[in-house]
Amino acid sequence: QQIRELKARVKRLEMEREVLKNPSSDVSNLVWTETRFGARLMALQGQ
Repeated sequence: QQIRELKARVKRLEMEREVLKNPSSDVSNLVWTETRFGARLMALQGQ
C-alpha cells in the first residue's frame, strides 16, 4: 500500500517537473530531488 502511494507520488512529481522545465527554480530542484529519492527507494525495494 505504502509503495503504491509512493509510486503515484513520484509519477505526479515527474509530471510537475515536466511542466516546470526551469532547473534554476527552487520548486523544480525540490521536485527533482524528491523524484530521485523516490526512484532510489523503489530501486532498493526491487532488489
